Amino acid sequence: MMKKRNSKSSVEAVNEVPQSGTERKLFFRRVNEYVGTHVLVPPVTVDEIKRHAGVLREDCHIERRYSDFISVLLGNTLWRQTVSTVPFNRRIFMIPHCLRDKKTCPAEMDEFGLLCRECGKCPIGTLKKEAESLGYLVLIAEGTTLVTSLIEQGKIDAVIGIGCLSALEKTFPHVTSNAVPGLAIPLLRNGCINTKVDVEWAMDMLRLKSKNRNVSHVDYHALQKEVSSWFSIGHLQGFLKPGGSTVEKIAVDYLAKAGKRWRPFILAASYKALSPSSDSIPDAVRKLAISIECFHKASLLHDDIEDDDEFRDGERTLHTEYGVPVALNIGDFLLGEGYRLIAECNLPLAQKELLLKVVSQGHRNLCIGQGKELSWRLSPGLPPVREVIDISCLKTAPAFEVAFLLGAITAGADGKTCSSLKDFSRHLGIAYQISDDMKDALRRPGKHPELSINLAVANELARGAGKKLIAGGWRNGFNKSREAALRKTLASPKVGEKVGKILDHHRKMAITSANGVDSIALKTFLYRIIGRIVKADENKRSN
Repeated sequence: MMKKRNSKSSVEAVNEVPQSGTERKLFFRRVNEYVGTHVLVPPVTVDEIKRHAGVLREDCHIERRYSDFISVLLGNTLWRQTVSTVPFNRRIFMIPHCLRDKKTCPAEMDEFGLLCRECGKCPIGTLKKEAESLGYLVLIAEGTTLVTSLIEQGKIDAVIGIGCLSALEKTFPHVTSNAVPGLAIPLLRNGCINTKVDVEWAMDMLRLKSKNRNVSHVDYHALQKEVSSWFSIGHLQGFLKPGGSTVEKIAVDYLAKAGKRWRPFILAASYKALSPSSDSIPDAVRKLAISIECFHKASLLHDDIEDDDEFRDGERTLHTEYGVPVALNIGDFLLGEGYRLIAECNLPLAQKELLLKVVSQGHRNLCIGQGKELSWRLSPGLPPVREVIDISCLKTAPAFEVAFLLGAITAGADGKTCSSLKDFSRHLGIAYQISDDMKDALRRPGKHPELSINLAVANELARGAGKKLIAGGWRNGFNKSREAALRKTLASPKVGEKVGKILDHHRKMAITSANGVDSIALKTFLYRIIGRIVKADENKRSN
């Protein structure tokens, strides 16, 4: 293994696996020593893993053909402890059907993969039986579509898979984008027929189970369901303790309406990620989660009035149902409830003061951002792209920042973590707004168009008649014919490409900010949030 570097061409194979167990153990030791002397916190991007693999290979004078193998071992070493905390019934084990002898195998295939009969002619049956006895979901197939779907549905929290190095390399980005802990066992012999695996190594991976009580698994899917339950009428009445006034009744009903509950979930998840020994969410965190939803709902009420929107999410807006004065008053009442809930949290005074400072600063920034947008609506021309991004930073990012920081501060996060969360929230907020704009920049037909990154980019790229079309619509609104022409302009490849580049820049900057977090659980959650938001954009562009 450890040889002097040769001068082979740059096209030299990089996907070989050491064939002897002794050689592989030597690689394991070298990787463990490297990780022990470098600060690496998973999740880690594919590029970052490859960079470290290159450094290790150079330091130890390892041949280039083992580059991909080293990358796999690095990923395994980083995730091993985390995977060991995930319950067996929340893990999936993937086995390639190429391990069988196709000529003698009695098993049949269905749409999900191979239906192994455990005949003993290949290691598939032995591995499957062991995994299922532990509680794993076992899939004898190749590809990532089903696994990605199970991840998104919240049915699995860790992936262990066998495959050739090239197949593992294709799977890794999908697992990374969802920040799912994963371990890989490379095939010792590649190809599509009669391949070979180190069964002892696979068994070791399957049986991983942590005995460290200080390192626990966070089931974010279950947590999201729990957070949603906090907004039932009964639960809200327990925390808000409404009297018999009409204002209180309308406010509670409005707060209980269906919603994504992103901000309360982010707050609770941030707390949980930084509080591994906490079995349940304390009342203080529940109050903070409800308070942040009070602030969010109040901003929606005021936003609907300012935009003169008649519907939100298919339902009549509150001001169209009760009138502007009542809606304004409900919004103001929710703001007061939000601050009251924070004040009533059973937390140290210094911590509570810091929470109030974060919330009030976020409130100020949101209002300043909204004010800038309202001012531009009175302007005869559209703002430049940079100004639209700055408005998103002020208007959208504060909600994420407040949610992350309230959860983190309550869990006792240090200044470094809070600083990274601020940077992360800024870029996440911009990416979220861009992604939302890309769904439909003209969601208010017949009215003054909303300020969006798509519209600003289209305006900067437009020339001649296109420029006049956008300028006229911004000043006077779009009729049906002008709106159809503008939709065509917004859907142009040039606009999509530039908006996509801006989105990708802020996605990468969010990842960079997340990399400043030392907590594996929190960093994992940050990566998952990025994946969820960027995926919405990718789906839009692929349709």
